[in-house]
Amino acid sequence: MRPADLATFDSDLGIARARGIRRVVLERDTPKWVEAELRLRGWTVEDELRLELAGDAQLAGSPPQVDVRAGSQVDPDWRARGELLRADHIEEDTRHGVPARAPAQTAAIVEHRRALEGFAPYLCAMEDDEIAGFLCTWTSPTGVGVIEDVYVRPSSRGAGIATALLHAAVTALRTAGAGRIVIAAEIGDTPAQRYARVGFRPDHVVRSCVLAGS
Repeated sequence: MRPADLATFDSDLGIARARGIRRVVLERDTPKWVEAELRLRGWTVEDELRLELAGDAQLAGSPPQVDVRAGSQVDPDWRARGELLRADHIEEDTRHGVPARAPAQTAAIVEHRRALEGFAPYLCAMEDDEIAGFLCTWTSPTGVGVIEDVYVRPSSRGAGIATALLHAAVTALRTAGAGRIVIAAEIGDTPAQRYARVGFRPDHVVRSCVLAGS
């Protein structure tokens, strides 16, 4: 977020809120007053660990035998992914000790993600003909591959599904011509350790402002 003035800030924030977005990344060139304005409005600051896989690197080890398919193929109407995104949001809010976001906020994010399907596709891991987990991949205009929205339902964890999804994502991004690949994780959370074990290396800490509650 890099608004030039308060009017642009309010416009950008309004668009983000309408889409259900509750996290604003504070980039290195984000004006200092933006964080101050967000803090004044009740947003809190969180840190995330940004990890990176070098442009010529592959993930360590062999991927677990998991059926990974394109989300557009197995869930074209986004019903299953919408349910998992809702579960992810509730789990995240519970972990942070804040009230669960309104279902409408999850619905707005689902519609936003659905609109971007052609640019930022999801990969889904299947288990008993149901989606057990997913992640999103996309490539920036500068050729940086991005992996985000990694989620596996609790009942399917510990079976290598997240690792299989990561391998599939790296393969897809490499095929699309991506160079280095980045992924983010909450500091101290289990996923950060998993990403490091398969080859992602810590690069820097990202500060974000997050809006709790509805």
